[in-house]
Amino acid sequence: MEETTTPPVLSEEETNYQNILESIDTENGYLIADKKVYIHLNHNSFSSLQTEGEFINFYEAGILILRINEKKIGVYDHCCPHRGTIGSWTYHNKEFRCGTHGNYFNINGDRVVQCNSNSSSGGLRSFQSNLYKDLLTVNLS
Repeated sequence: MEETTTPPVLSEEETNYQNILESIDTENGYLIADKKVYIHLNHNSFSSLQTEGEFINFYEAGILILRINEKKIGVYDHCCPHRGTIGSWTYHNKEFRCGTHGNYFNINGDRVVQCNSNSSSGGLRSFQSNLYKDLLTVNLS
């Protein structure tokens, strides 16, 4: 008599992970849906985020994605609080610098300033994110 094996029961988090990975566009490595961004970090477009201190200016979602350490990724608004510039960012010593006017903005949540508010210092707005295996989920709301 043959023995029947039942597949292991997956946790809700693992089931969601597998479902999202199946939905992600394999060409681009991400999915934007319902004010959330799902990013497959093993995709070539996001592979630099494997290295601590590296960041990506992800224009499609309007965010800066920074690898803080092995277990944490920070996500911030990519719109400069000074004049709304979005494409001239560099990162050093826990601050982003907007290359358009040379202003520095922190990522520690201190004195958060809004996009295009004419602020020349303060903190960038952050977004809640969750890292599970190689999937980053960002809540844009």
